[in-house]
This record gives sequence, structure tokens and C-alpha cells, in this order.
Amino acid sequence: MSDLGVEPTETATNAQGEEVPVDPYVVWDEETSSAVPLAQAVKPALGGVAPIQGIAVRTEMELVREAVEPWTLEHTSEVTGVSVEDIQHLAHLYTQEGDVQTDMKFGLNHYNNGMYSSKCINSLLLVSGQMGRSGSGLFTGEPNFGEGNVQACITMPSASGEVPQGVGAILNWTDFCNNIVHTGKKLGEDFPIKSFYASCTNVVSNQTDQNKTLELMNAIEFIVIQDMTMNDTALYADILLPACHWFETEDLRVRYYCNPYLLWNEKAVEPLYESKPDFEIYKLIAEAMGYGDFFQFTADEYLNVLLSTPYGKEKGITIDKIREKNYLRCDNDPTIAFEGAVFGTPTGRAMFYREDPKPDYMMGQELDLEKEKLSVFWEPAREADLSNPIREKYPFTICCEHMRTRAHTQWYDVDYLKEFEAAPVCRINPEDAAELGIEEGDTVRLYNDRGSVTMLAVLNPGEQRKAVHCPRSFLTREHIDGDLARTTFNEYNQACRNQSYFDCAVAIEKL
Repeated sequence: MSDLGVEPTETATNAQGEEVPVDPYVVWDEETSSAVPLAQAVKPALGGVAPIQGIAVRTEMELVREAVEPWTLEHTSEVTGVSVEDIQHLAHLYTQEGDVQTDMKFGLNHYNNGMYSSKCINSLLLVSGQMGRSGSGLFTGEPNFGEGNVQACITMPSASGEVPQGVGAILNWTDFCNNIVHTGKKLGEDFPIKSFYASCTNVVSNQTDQNKTLELMNAIEFIVIQDMTMNDTALYADILLPACHWFETEDLRVRYYCNPYLLWNEKAVEPLYESKPDFEIYKLIAEAMGYGDFFQFTADEYLNVLLSTPYGKEKGITIDKIREKNYLRCDNDPTIAFEGAVFGTPTGRAMFYREDPKPDYMMGQELDLEKEKLSVFWEPAREADLSNPIREKYPFTICCEHMRTRAHTQWYDVDYLKEFEAAPVCRINPEDAAELGIEEGDTVRLYNDRGSVTMLAVLNPGEQRKAVHCPRSFLTREHIDGDLARTTFNEYNQACRNQSYFDCAVAIEKL
């Protein structure tokens, strides 16, 4: 309304707790043939609005229609590989057959353009009315990640009431790995890195572009790794702290997908050798560094800090209550997301357009914010796109899939599970294999300008042509040569931090 000369007279509190002016969105009300604040409109126009006080305008729905107009059935089929008939069938299901539950997992974001694909899916659900009511909506497998008890480790005052320094700078992996460690600068300011402490993570195997990760590990002066297996990252430790396996300690289980329960993990056996629970390791380090006064609490008190959220306090959730039954429901999400089509936006309505979008990270990257404004923007993947000229040199894409027996690289040393998936393999379409002279069990090398990996070939007629599946849960030393992670690239989308495991083009040769 301020664009029309109506200055805000009220303020509201935004999500960051800041007071901001209330400047309502304008719509054209067909009932009164006038421009009015959204809340006053009786019949908002979806398009065809004439200039208002000399200002040319378009509605969000017009922008959406313009964006999707080039995507005819034939063009969409050509790009996606999905038949025209299947696309028509899906359109009918979404618009004519009642409620549709859409299931979208994290694999979609493992492409450099993954965020745009996800936003387009959200837009489809919104324009077809498949949100805000029972039986519809989007299921993403959003995790309840609880890797570290930051509240107790870093933010709690000491026994004498001294306030801690708190959390330091938060760095994103690509900036840390590619720039900060090697230049000693962050966004032009001095930021020297002298040490690296990693707990519960195998970055050498699980991050993209292993070559860059190894450069980082070799460049840092002092590395401490806290883990329960001798994985690829542990091999680079100056000091290796053996953490207990969860069979060897009591703990609270909070990291799992789509499960509204906190689970109590009982100890099955005594810790082996010199291994210690994570909490005890942190406490011993704090004491050795002269910060023992900040860790004058028991393991139960430590975990209760984690549970002291507004919801936890309201429901009286404590470690004792969880331990009593070995589980406790803790979910406060609504049964129906956005019920009644009420969304968490200033207007309460879904938004297809943002005038001033913000990236979720900044490391001095070039930004084209026009790509981020409209929710139905889409661009091809960086390397997986079939029309990319790089595919002439590297004609295959790799789907770096999770293994059912390993959960990343967690169970690499469990002999029983190796009976199911014993070695790294490249699953390839038989027609592609025939063109390359590859037979079942042959040794093949996958390579590009970044690196290579050598493994065994498995012929699989279920594979799409010019695409292969390779498990990315093997350690480097389990490959014949190289590592699958050496073929991928370690660069984010311009606005979203994503690891592009699937957006990787390679050539294949028989050895």
C-alpha cells in the first residue's frame, strides 16, 4: 500500500523478534473495481489487472502461468523422459481425483538445481489444492537431527555463574574446505584455522569432491577425530579419541526420520579398551583446558538441558520420564500441515513470489536473485542434464546411492553385512555395457576432470541409458582404486547449501 501513497501506521513483530512496519499487500478487488489491502478484498483478481495509479502490475498467478507456458506436454516429456500419457494421468490425479499425498525425499536436492525442482513441486501442490487438508500435502522425510547437545556444551554458565563465550562463527563446508583453510580469510577478513575437531562424522568419505577434502586435511596443522571406527577421516587424526559404540553407553536417541518419539538407549555391554562416552570425553577435555567449572553436572543433567525447550518444559519431558518407558512421544507438529490453507507468511497465504529473496549462506558468491524470486523457476542440472555439452566428453551420470547395509559408511567393518554388499560396483544398462565391451564382473574405471574410481561392473536392465548407480558408502581403501567421492564436485547452488552427489558426469572405460 505504501507504493500507492498509504504509509504504514502500525507495526508487527517478525520471526526474528524485530518490530517491522505493517505494509499490506495490494490486490485488485473485482467486486469493487479497486485496489485494496488483501484483507479487505472480496474477490481478488487472478490476472488481467490494468495499471494502478500509473504502475504496471501483474499478479503472482500470471507470473506462474508465464513461467509454465513453454512446458507443453511434448517438451516436458522430452526433458524428463516421462511419457505424455503418464504426465496427463498425473495431472488428472492431482486435479480431479481427490487427495494426493506427495512423497519427496532428500535425493532430489543432491543436484545443483535441486532447490528449484523442490520449489516447483511445492507450487504444483499449491495450485492443485493439494495442501492444507487431510490426505494431501508433502512428505519429505524431514529429520529430527540431534547430533550435538550444543546448549549444554557451549551456552551453559559455569557453576560459579560465569557466562561462557558461546558459539563461535558458523562456517559452511564449501567455504571452509575450498577457501578459509587455505587463505586464512573469511569474506576478506583474517580467519586463520589452526585445528580441526570432528565428532560423529566421516567427512573424507561422505563429503563431495574428496580431493578438496584431502587437501583440507593435509593443510590443517592439528586434527582431532572422535569416532568409534577407524574410518577414512580417522586415518588423518593427530589425536584419535575412541568414542563408545551406543551398545556400550546410555544415551538419548534423537536422530532419526519421521519418528515423533525420543528413545532411551540402554547400555548392553561395558565399554571396550579406552573408549569413553561422548559426554565423558567432552568433560575431560574441558577440565584439561581449564574449563572444568563449566561442566559440573551429571550426564542426566546434561541431557535434561537438551530437553529444556519451551515444548519440553510445557510437557514436563525429562530423562527420567523417557527412561521409565524407554521412549516418550515428543512431536508437537500439527496433524495436518497448513490446515485450512493457513501458511506461515505475513498474509497467511502461500507465496509464489518474493521481491527480495535472501540466500541461506554468504561466502562472496555471485548472486542472480532473479532466479530466486519466483517459485516455479527451473534450470537444468549442472552435469546430469542430457543436453549439457559436457555429456559429449562424459556421457554417463552417476547416482551415488545410499547402501541399505551401511547408513553412510557406518557399518563398513561388519562382516555379516559384507555378505550382502561385499564390494563397490557400477550398475550399468546392458545396452550401454555392450557398446563399451563390458561384461558382468569386468573391472571398469569411471573418471572425469576431477578424479576417478575403479570398481566391478554389474549389468542391470533396470538402469536408465547413460546413467549408472554406484553405492557411496564404501571407504576409499575398499575400492580397487580411487574413490567415488573424487568424481563429484564441491560447490553449492548460489542460494542453498546442497551436496550434489548425483549431479556428476563421467566417462567409463573397461580395464
